[in-house]
Amino acid sequence: MRWEANPIYIAGTGASRPKAVTVESAITAGRYDREAAAKGQLLATTIADEDERAVDFAVRAARQALSRSGYQTADLELLLYAVVLDSGIPVSNAGSYILRELGAEGGIADQIQSACAGALRAVDLAGSCLVAHDGKPAALVVAADCWPPTMVDRWRSGTPIVWADGGSAVVLSRERGFARLLALHTHSDPSLEALNRGAESFGRPPSWYPLDFGRRAEHFFGHTMSKSDYYQRRNAGLLTAVERATAEAHVALRHIKHVLYPFVPYNLLLKECLEPLGISVDRTAWAYGRAIGHMGGADVLTGYEYLVQSEQLFPGDYALLIGEGAGFVWTAAVIETLDAPRYGAV
Repeated sequence: MRWEANPIYIAGTGASRPKAVTVESAITAGRYDREAAAKGQLLATTIADEDERAVDFAVRAARQALSRSGYQTADLELLLYAVVLDSGIPVSNAGSYILRELGAEGGIADQIQSACAGALRAVDLAGSCLVAHDGKPAALVVAADCWPPTMVDRWRSGTPIVWADGGSAVVLSRERGFARLLALHTHSDPSLEALNRGAESFGRPPSWYPLDFGRRAEHFFGHTMSKSDYYQRRNAGLLTAVERATAEAHVALRHIKHVLYPFVPYNLLLKECLEPLGISVDRTAWAYGRAIGHMGGADVLTGYEYLVQSEQLFPGDYALLIGEGAGFVWTAAVIETLDAPRYGAV
């Protein structure tokens, strides 16, 4: 969607994470492989305490973003909660729980499950809702996940990714903000869907855990598609989303100062982002994210919140946020800084 006629602004950001556990300590404890660590170049990942859940980080990040935005819960048209795994309780709406924890007495809340592209898909939907409904002025997007050991071995899940716990949030407004959403585009390629499903059958949860992404990928490459065809289609999907978003924003990629991609290990970042886009790592927030790990959809909003807190955004700067989710879905958003936001240094 193009947002020129009906501008949507960024009014506030927030993030919440537990303490980090270093990669070196995980290697020493035998939980992580030194060879994988050398390839990924991660420093640490954030791990929740046993009594902490994804919604806890979602509430904290949402509360922070709302406070910084200057809006109240009564100003929210809706709240969207993006989550990769689940809220922890079947047949419940964690979005409504978050809204209640924020002190709201009413309001609309929903969950979005578009895997690691969920946060930006929620931004798209929330922005569209603000444009379509001449009601309350703001919307709150929250993304948070936790990866409990009963569901996944965060260090060895059959993928180079190291999974992290935490959440982030952003308040959108049709009235005001320190930045403006110029364009957002989503591209999908369902032919790659089986990469994250493998041979699993729907409706049999006990067979899923602990999650083994390597086994699923092995089945996909053995029965569905070659690795060369997969990467050709994956790169094409990423480029399509980015090229259409930047074209709609009338901003060339070379003029975009910050490119925010999920906090994956360096070997994946290089193959799946830097090389396809032809950009250098110093244009990304990877130096920051390598000490966090991959939370899921919360990564790119966390990276953007880091740019705000570390005072790296100035009027006229452009940021490109990229979300990539199972299915396969790519969402790219171009944001222009209008005023230098100042929350205080990290």
